[in-house]
Amino acid sequence: MLHKAIEQFLYEVLWQDIDILLIDMPPGTGDVSISLSQFLNFYETIIVTTPQSNATTVAERAGIMSKKVNSSIIGVIENMSYLENGSEKLYPFGKGGGEELSKNLGVEFIGSLPLYDSVSKYSEDGKLLEFGADDDFKVVEEMVDAINAIAPKKKPIDLKIN
Repeated sequence: MLHKAIEQFLYEVLWQDIDILLIDMPPGTGDVSISLSQFLNFYETIIVTTPQSNATTVAERAGIMSKKVNSSIIGVIENMSYLENGSEKLYPFGKGGGEELSKNLGVEFIGSLPLYDSVSKYSEDGKLLEFGADDDFKVVEEMVDAINAIAPKKKPIDLKIN
């Protein structure tokens, strides 16, 4: 079912002129990544993990699988890295897992995304786009700049209706 859903999403949506198609995949090395490798002759991966070792282990397997299906890895992002309590940073899920993962995979470490309560507030209020004007959004902008500095390859993909 997932394979067919991905196929429909890629080939039956009337895509306009898009620069990037971002697909948020579930953790692991399952059917979704295999299906994408069958449908797309080229795609790039950003591995997202949380700091704890069991999460980075799963993310590392996903990175290894990406390499096996000829997807280049742009880099690693560590999500839920820390929580700010005034000037103090708290690390409820551990520290440094994303950086270690990037070393293990031999790719760039893009950055760490903290736990922001403002994201939850904007989301719950149905105003997530307003997060872009929040001071906390600067971390996201820095990661976008880091991704652009790595210079992802922009190859056209053929998403024509079959």
